[in-house]
Amino acid sequence: MALMQGTERATLAQAALFFADEKAEAAGAYNLAIRVEVRGPVTAADLAAACRLLVATTPALRVRTGIDGWTGEIVYCFSDETPEVDVLAEPVADTEAFIAARTMLPFEVDGGPLVRFLSLPAGPEHTTVVLIVHHLVYDWISHHLLAERLSTLISGAAAPQPPDEDEYVRLVRRIRAAEEAALTEDRDYWYDRIQPSAMLTPFPREGSADTVLRRIITADPAAAQGIGRSAASAGVSVFKLVSAAVHHALPVPDGGVTVLGAAASQRPAAHAPVVGCFVNEVPMPAHREGGETAVDLVRREHPRWSDDLRRRHYPFADLAAHVRRGGGAVEALNQVMISHRRQQQSVEHTRAGVTCTAELDVPNYAAKTPLSVRFFEDGGALGCEVQWSGHLSQQSGEHYTHRLAESLAQCAGRTVRIEETP
Repeated sequence: MALMQGTERATLAQAALFFADEKAEAAGAYNLAIRVEVRGPVTAADLAAACRLLVATTPALRVRTGIDGWTGEIVYCFSDETPEVDVLAEPVADTEAFIAARTMLPFEVDGGPLVRFLSLPAGPEHTTVVLIVHHLVYDWISHHLLAERLSTLISGAAAPQPPDEDEYVRLVRRIRAAEEAALTEDRDYWYDRIQPSAMLTPFPREGSADTVLRRIITADPAAAQGIGRSAASAGVSVFKLVSAAVHHALPVPDGGVTVLGAAASQRPAAHAPVVGCFVNEVPMPAHREGGETAVDLVRREHPRWSDDLRRRHYPFADLAAHVRRGGGAVEALNQVMISHRRQQQSVEHTRAGVTCTAELDVPNYAAKTPLSVRFFEDGGALGCEVQWSGHLSQQSGEHYTHRLAESLAQCAGRTVRIEETP
């Protein structure tokens, strides 16, 4: 990468993702997919042209990453190479399995392209277009932005905007500077907050990492309102209350400590329209006390969680190394991930007889952590995806899902339901 022209330093969070991909047990674990259903008179050539135009006008999709030969840092540059667009002429027997397999094909993060496309005929005037991207170049806010942009380019609902590489570079530099400042200003806080000797790993390794299982817990609008009222009575956000429920359901003895890794955006509001990966993992520890409810737990812990989230720029990789050096179980920091999405769950654009629909609630095909809990708002309801890797047995994952549903129901004052998923 030292020989590449115009390289810039990546954020420290991006650097952590780069090395996480290199060490991932499952190939393609950090690959993400956006799926757009296209209905109407659009040719395969037009679809391929829209995919290439999306990359040409989106700097993040032209990013290449690698290790600088002089400094050893993770750096990036922009490439003008034409993206791969695989256009199939005939439908496949099992579309879901085919898309999953193609999504999981690994990217070469050390210098290779981090985006590719797949176009599958699904029926008369119906094509499925899949954008497959490495997590290094986009986060959940960008997921929505890319779905919007690809849909509008295919349908012709909006003219493409010229790329603004300078804005992307400025944002990366701004976040990198905040991370470097946090390494000095917040290290004592985090080293005191995360005591390696106190970390308890909530789940044993029970198998391989290849299998991914998931369940959906749904709080209907009335139950979601109940959760909102409980959060308001405790003086906290819904995110903090559901985080407490996730803690509350973990199988840890009284007096122990559990830790969630919260996916937190680092981007300032003014930079919300910029596609890229600007997210960091923030540990949210909780002491466990016998007989308490999730509301009891959040009342006690939320002031510290507010402090934790305000220090979201501190590099998670440094804390993981701190735990490792102290003799603790490094996985105690990243065994359980949590996120809360407030965005719409679908995108649709229609123009000149062409309709593009993108469903945004797409499951990951590989688990990045043994347990992942993703909350999302949908039409007044509150959904919760529980996903676990083959590190856990199906029995352990199912047992945790039921415990979490009970905790959420207690917060809601109403029953929530667990849905079977493929």
